[in-house]
Amino acid sequence: MGPSLDRLLSPTTTYLEWPSCPVLAASSRAIWSARVGRLAARTLLLAHAAGVVVRDVKPHNFSVGLDASDAARPDKVYLLDAAMCMSLADAATAAFSGTPDYASRATLSNPRHRYGPADDLESLAFVVTELQAR
Repeated sequence: MGPSLDRLLSPTTTYLEWPSCPVLAASSRAIWSARVGRLAARTLLLAHAAGVVVRDVKPHNFSVGLDASDAARPDKVYLLDAAMCMSLADAATAAFSGTPDYASRATLSNPRHRYGPADDLESLAFVVTELQAR
């Protein structure tokens, strides 16, 4: 398993710290973060299909699985922390409790917002945007 997304966003982390992973150029980093985003979205969609929302989508809660033959090509994204996960029915009536930096706009602006899968995906968009920007 590779580094957590949180670790990759650390200003002190360089791609050289990964075992046998080359330094990624800005264009390669954009492609890499898009792949990570796609894999993370698939992970979230599997949770949603099972009737669960994550409610705390942030870099710290995911880890990247690296392809053994090409460390610069992520092949899996793992959800590490499911403490905030809830069933869709329960999440729709629960108060917000998560990381405001990555929360959906509706969640932050409306205390009566019914949390759902779209909020998880919007949070993931913020995470991927941050990955591409670093």
